[in-house]
Amino acid sequence: MPMSRLWRTKAANDEFLFHSEWTRKIGPLNMIGVAGVISIPLGVFYIIPYAIAHFSGPSTVLAIIAAFVVAVIASLQQVELSCAAPKNCVLYQMSYLRLGELPAFLVGWMTLFDGVALISTIHKVFSNYVNLLFRGVVDRHLRFPVDHLGLLPLAAIEEKYDALAAIGILCSMLILTCSLRVVSVLSVILLTVSSLIIFSCIVVCVFYADPENWVQQGFFKNGLDGLVDGTSTVLVAFAGIEALSHLVEETHKPLSRVPVLLPLIVTIISMFLFISTTIFTLAVDFSKLPTDFLLPEIFNNVRIPSARYVLSVGSVCGLAGTSLGIILPISRLLCSMASDRLVPLLFLSKLSRKGIPCRSVLVICALSCAFVFLNADFLMPLIRFNASFRLLISTFLVFVQRFHPTAIGLEKQTSKYRSFGKRLRVSWDDGLSTTNSFTNGEVSFSSSTNLYNMLCKMESDRFEHSLQKSSEINESSALMFGQKLPADEGTAKRVLTFQNSRIVVRHFPIDPKANPPHIHNCIGSPCSEDDGDPDRFHLYQRDEPELAYFAEYDSNTPSGSDSSDKPTTYRNVVRLFWMFTAFSVTFGLCTRERIIKNQLASIVISAVLLTVILVIVFTFLRFKPNRHLSRPTPVFPFLSFLALFVVCSSLSSLHVIDYAKVSTVVMTGLLVYFSYGFRQQKPAGLTIYNAANAKPEDDDIAESAAIMEYKPDSFLE
Repeated sequence: MPMSRLWRTKAANDEFLFHSEWTRKIGPLNMIGVAGVISIPLGVFYIIPYAIAHFSGPSTVLAIIAAFVVAVIASLQQVELSCAAPKNCVLYQMSYLRLGELPAFLVGWMTLFDGVALISTIHKVFSNYVNLLFRGVVDRHLRFPVDHLGLLPLAAIEEKYDALAAIGILCSMLILTCSLRVVSVLSVILLTVSSLIIFSCIVVCVFYADPENWVQQGFFKNGLDGLVDGTSTVLVAFAGIEALSHLVEETHKPLSRVPVLLPLIVTIISMFLFISTTIFTLAVDFSKLPTDFLLPEIFNNVRIPSARYVLSVGSVCGLAGTSLGIILPISRLLCSMASDRLVPLLFLSKLSRKGIPCRSVLVICALSCAFVFLNADFLMPLIRFNASFRLLISTFLVFVQRFHPTAIGLEKQTSKYRSFGKRLRVSWDDGLSTTNSFTNGEVSFSSSTNLYNMLCKMESDRFEHSLQKSSEINESSALMFGQKLPADEGTAKRVLTFQNSRIVVRHFPIDPKANPPHIHNCIGSPCSEDDGDPDRFHLYQRDEPELAYFAEYDSNTPSGSDSSDKPTTYRNVVRLFWMFTAFSVTFGLCTRERIIKNQLASIVISAVLLTVILVIVFTFLRFKPNRHLSRPTPVFPFLSFLALFVVCSSLSSLHVIDYAKVSTVVMTGLLVYFSYGFRQQKPAGLTIYNAANAKPEDDDIAESAAIMEYKPDSFLE
């Protein structure tokens, strides 16, 4: 097989850009709730104590500031990618569109592994806090010794299997099979309870704050190396921001809300982490605590048992919400990879009636239960690597999007969907007016204008078809509203105009025992009718210019540079980008004296590398990026290079054994890909049966498949 197939890309055509099977139910408050319930409890109760105990000590407050700068830049880059292609799993989808199938698979595979590892780790941390709250009940009754049988090193296996963590995963699975609104509402409630409790404990610690604790601990516990390690660890706490990039397609108006909410949420989370870390480290000497301490235990030193109990309750509530929210993005990613036939589980691409990938959730939870056997300290370096790796790939995709000869993106806002269910009446008389009765439906329309145009076209087609049955008029003579129809054999002359028309939308109930039709939240080009499924169809179609919903970038639009120079410029940009990455990683290794043990030689080499890095940055100013219609990253490329430099420094902080673990995961993924994904000729195409496009001879099938029927009063009388 030709190796060029490794780099085959997904076509950014109407089928991809316009089509969506996900229901848009996430509003601004839901976005804040989902991101906050993942990042704040995860950061306060696990990541920050881990960074303080293992790496940076009190200087973790500086690590939070550095991580905040990187996270803000990463959110701006994520905004650019999300607005270019507002699809679920933006990083994976853009990798498939730009880099090719193999890079997209590796990005998806590493993200899946990282997600499953983080899910199992969070549930084990949740179990530890429950054990602390109930004074060792979990350790006595729900943890069982493990016989590792020599399959894995002892350091990789937990001494006891945590059954409560597995039970928590199963409970999360049951809740996640409900509507997305249920999950988001629970997230908001748990986040509110946890945040209020944390704030109350912070207020208590303010009265015990003493700068002498920073001096006794040693502010820079492990020097600059510890600060860099702490920064890479704190970046994991912003998993909630990345989770939103997997839910873009389920968000109302992503092109207007994502650019505002993502930087805002990053700022809120960073302020929360900074304030709590500053007060806690000032109030307590963490050097006197064990490395595996739990945050409520700090109140044992200040002798406030009531605060210890209250914070334990808050930790259980917060981590319960984190255990719910962290599964959402990974289930969407697995569903997307299954629909592209990159994993050998094609049935995972099916969605439930409520638009939930229940099968993907089940598989993710089963894998997480298996990962409970693995030690959390063994998995943490892999989690840290993947957090930096995804930031590296997102930065590279921004450069590709800016300098690639053919830009991909959308220029128009997606509509705010209005749901209507089993009962709906849409009528107009001498003007358009709508009277809606909404129920719990999942069908949607974008605006009254689009609905009116669609109804007019469907009524025209239906009226023409009824006349063809008796008169066999040529199909090319389509009737238009306001056009007089010829009389033929008992058919009276009818004039259908906008002024005297009265169109009613009626719903024909469906047999509750029958499988419900699959309805789509898109106004796009009709899908292929080959091998059509009568239970799946588009509610709307976009085959008239006035119904334009999305618009692609025009590759013929003039940009800042000559079109003939674009391929050369793009190749130079890619080379310089990876040169910058290589030199930055080498710089990080030199500052740690891992290349040359001589301190003076390391300083000289680091100075030379830093000079080369600055030259590469200013070399980019010679290139003129593409003209964008979406939300570009500001101060490009300087902000992107700043984030990339910190990310490369974080990658250089890992040890050889950590990269050996990463290589094992990558090799396992390549084995899966070449045994299944590589053998597929092309990404799986979704075949949808569109009832609105049914042929005349398929009228019965169309009427049985459609959830709504449109008939004018003149036909009903």
